[in-house]
Amino acid sequence: MLYKGRALMEPGLKALYHDIDTRMNIYELDSLQEDEKKALYPDLANIKANALAVACLMTSNEILETRWGYKLHPGLINLSELVSDKPIERSKPYETFNASLAPTEKFRTELVAGFGSGFLVREDEILTAGHCVCVNDASSQLKPKSAMDNIRVVFRYHKPDQHAEKKIFNENDVYKIKKVLFYSFSYGDPTVADWAWVKLDRPVSGGIKPIEVDFSATMGQSIYAIGCPNGTAVKCAGVGYSTIKNVTTDQIESDLDVMAGNSGGPIIDRVANKAIAILIRGNEDYEIDKKHEKKTGERRVINFCVPSATGKYEIGQRIPSRILNLPQDIACEIPEMNGPYTPPSPEKLYSHPMVKIHALSVGCMMPENCLNQIEDDYILNENIPTFAERVNSSMHQVSLPLVGNEDFHQDPAAGLSTAFLVGPDMVLTAGQAVSDRHYKVKNLELLNRMWIVFGFKKEETNTCRKAFPKKDVYKLSNVVSLKCDKLSNWALLKLDRPVEGRDPLPIDFSPVSAGTEVYMLGYPFGTSLKLARNAQIQLVEAVILEANINGFSGNAGSPIFNGSTHKVIGLHIGGLRDHRIDEAHEKATGEKRIILHKITKKENDRMGYEKFQRISVIKVLKKI
Repeated sequence: MLYKGRALMEPGLKALYHDIDTRMNIYELDSLQEDEKKALYPDLANIKANALAVACLMTSNEILETRWGYKLHPGLINLSELVSDKPIERSKPYETFNASLAPTEKFRTELVAGFGSGFLVREDEILTAGHCVCVNDASSQLKPKSAMDNIRVVFRYHKPDQHAEKKIFNENDVYKIKKVLFYSFSYGDPTVADWAWVKLDRPVSGGIKPIEVDFSATMGQSIYAIGCPNGTAVKCAGVGYSTIKNVTTDQIESDLDVMAGNSGGPIIDRVANKAIAILIRGNEDYEIDKKHEKKTGERRVINFCVPSATGKYEIGQRIPSRILNLPQDIACEIPEMNGPYTPPSPEKLYSHPMVKIHALSVGCMMPENCLNQIEDDYILNENIPTFAERVNSSMHQVSLPLVGNEDFHQDPAAGLSTAFLVGPDMVLTAGQAVSDRHYKVKNLELLNRMWIVFGFKKEETNTCRKAFPKKDVYKLSNVVSLKCDKLSNWALLKLDRPVEGRDPLPIDFSPVSAGTEVYMLGYPFGTSLKLARNAQIQLVEAVILEANINGFSGNAGSPIFNGSTHKVIGLHIGGLRDHRIDEAHEKATGEKRIILHKITKKENDRMGYEKFQRISVIKVLKKI
């Protein structure tokens, strides 16, 4: 073995991006010469501590429970055997290498035990790639419970030295998945975020500390990765060699020497010593050594070397800043209202956690007199009308009984419409929310008396939240752009400052098809946040979408999402009537009451469905 630069290597070894294979087992760090440790690895203690917090994801078939702890299955294959059965190209899964790793390649005899990586971010929670816990088909749903129950999260999977394998583990090393708290993944669609936040069955013990996370990333940052390439023991890669090559809103690209199995592991900013991304995908891992085969006739496999001219790099999912808000802001479910089209879903838990994540970025537009400021907090005014009173008012009644949605009758109806975050300090809403009857911008003084309030929702106690910290309340600063006529109905608004801890919603400018499953988040009748779902796009026109979804007054400006991609495809601008006088009941009993109006097919044929402005026509969004 030789030392060259900053990595242990053999003559002639290369990996994906560099002249040497930068991957190292953790024990190799201790075998470095003292002068190299001081000069090249001043952060050696940090690297080793972070390596302890990285786990290998295995199944119960690979790691067996015993009376005294756990042990690796005695029938595990090594890396060379695994590679021999790997497809040469991902697009041709049945054409395998059918050859061993070249004797010069590192780790060829190491055991393969895992299928992915993850890293500790809280005492009993890890981050990993979404595809590590989801089925790899079009449904993109979480793995079934039986498969999830078989996953083991194994810490301290480190080779003790060059000649030995770590095969025995104690109970402090091995954990089960209790619940996937939140995740994002869409099979075959690289534009959709790929991450999962997983809760373990108990806190991780034995002195392992969580890795801190950071949400910033810049070109040229010095980085390294930690994970379990191809399911082998934990390794670090790229220390002293790798940097960020490209940065987008959701991802980073880098020249890290990582492979399958590194998925879910952290990419760490070497200077800040914080995880800035989750590894999710990259280039091919191996290739046939064609030069050797031509020269000797022998077929063997070597590390794939990425030609620099291709500009292809490894992809890391940037850690979403909104996850900081998840425990407190989305602890409870988002309720649904009975409506003109469909009753609420009988399910208590919603099918995709992205619904609750997106809820963070949907705000309620309230008039100034609905909130009282007390130091840095804002409190809902006690004189705000209730939902039942608001419905009566909309029908020019006073105190008629309201039948339907009884759980919400006494909820405060503080809002006028809905808006959602599309930029750091920009929200989008329906044009009618800020225009007068002449389709012009309302008096700016009136607009300055409007609040955008995030987090107006039901608490776990089933009561509405009535107190808001300053970071959840914003003033309108300016109307950036307004379209409110027969063809367009939207307004882009600037807030008085950037919104804290909430991300702009993802926008989908691609074509929409009739039949697309959709859902909507908003503030019907100005009440707390509600979800509407179990709906489909019924009509697609040049600038308008129509859907059979439960929309109400107050939903104007609500984002409607593609149910598969969880991206915004439109915003609510109008619909049919919500409530009516129950004439049959009045005729039978002489008593007046208000009931939900159930939309008939005849009405749909004549007047259509709930109307949405297509997001694709709002070109200004592409410039934000």
